[in-house]
Amino acid sequence: MAITQNGLMASNIPLDIPLDTAIRTHRGPWSEADYLALAETRQRVELHDGGLLVSPAPTPAHQDRARLLAGYLDAPARAAGLCVYEAVNIRVSPQRFYIPDVVVTVPIDTRARFLPPDVVRLACEVVSPSSAVYDHGGKLQRYAEAGITWYLVVDDSDEIVLTLYRLDRSSGEYSRCLQITGSTPPVHQLEPFPLVLHPRYLHRGALEG
Repeated sequence: MAITQNGLMASNIPLDIPLDTAIRTHRGPWSEADYLALAETRQRVELHDGGLLVSPAPTPAHQDRARLLAGYLDAPARAAGLCVYEAVNIRVSPQRFYIPDVVVTVPIDTRARFLPPDVVRLACEVVSPSSAVYDHGGKLQRYAEAGITWYLVVDDSDEIVLTLYRLDRSSGEYSRCLQITGSTPPVHQLEPFPLVLHPRYLHRGALEG
């Protein structure tokens, strides 16, 4: 299977193998080619060092928050010449593919099966109860290793809290730039593109109001 640099596939090998069939018949570590041959599924399937990370489909509340976040980011991102996508594959390395809830990227070829991390200007995760430790820990490290400069975590387990991280290139680790709760004044953020951050913009009706 040939995999082009921009994520397009060139192959005569059958793709779109159902996940349950692949898991039942697969032997040994999962390769990049094995992963990319999988059919689309409502489950979230990521590749990590030869193993599959399979999560149930996000809850309606999770999907709702991710959609509101993508909708809110869309106008300021487009004003900066950027694009917003939900749940796309990011190829961190041949052994690691992750799927952020929302990404903001430079213009891309939308036919691509995955994106390289250097086109990502902002990766966003909406925290689920089952993913809180991973989103604030494991994924923080993985996205830092990939060189993604900005990482936004939306946590609404009790109240909506926005935490923005920036990658320190010298240390290769993220540092927390800001954390915003409902009682915090809106923050005018210039990077990775100009926008105003506040939890109130992630409620239904906020985009129309």
